[in-house]
Amino acid sequence: MAVSSKDVEMPVTVRKLSIAAEEIREAIEVEHNLTFLQAVKLYPKAIGWSMYFSLGVVMLGICPVLGLYLVCSDRGHSIRPSTSR
Repeated sequence: MAVSSKDVEMPVTVRKLSIAAEEIREAIEVEHNLTFLQAVKLYPKAIGWSMYFSLGVVMLGICPVLGLYLVCSDRGHSIRPSTSR
């Protein structure tokens, strides 16, 4: 079976990172040894984004009840079922 030039794939060249593995290990170790306050001062945007996202998740859980309350209260309806028939 003959191999044509269309069937042969060119080898992929991989660009090596300029950061040594030892430098990566040191950076990880430094971050793992941070205190809570040091981490807050170092990553304020990450913490803010995390809090914002978490608030959104909580609000999605509350939303059906909150939305029903807001819709019913504007129209004068009660969301509690009546006990008398």
